[in-house]
Amino acid sequence: MKAWWQRYLDWRQRQYCRRQLARAFAQQLDSARHKEEQAWHWGRCGAIERQALARCQVLLAWPRGESLGDFLARCRPALAALAQDYRLDPSDPDGYGLGTVRHFERLLEGWQP
Repeated sequence: MKAWWQRYLDWRQRQYCRRQLARAFAQQLDSARHKEEQAWHWGRCGAIERQALARCQVLLAWPRGESLGDFLARCRPALAALAQDYRLDPSDPDGYGLGTVRHFERLLEGWQP
């Protein structure tokens, strides 16, 4: 069993990572909305980003009590598989969906359990 201070530090680390994740989702959603509002210029890019964002949200749902290590072990391969799907997706020729997924991959790469 971990000491109380180790559990506290684990909790603080999870809280910090959750805040970073929430901030990244908000930024990506703002970007997608901006592109959707200016569809005359961006075409379908905003819709593609929003779809990728929704798929990332499903993958990155973080159940209460799941450790950071377990979260990363589950999410990193899932995001890599999703990125590969977008690489092969002909409906995303400009890579906006892939860019959204890669944003979250890069974020999680910086986290250590």
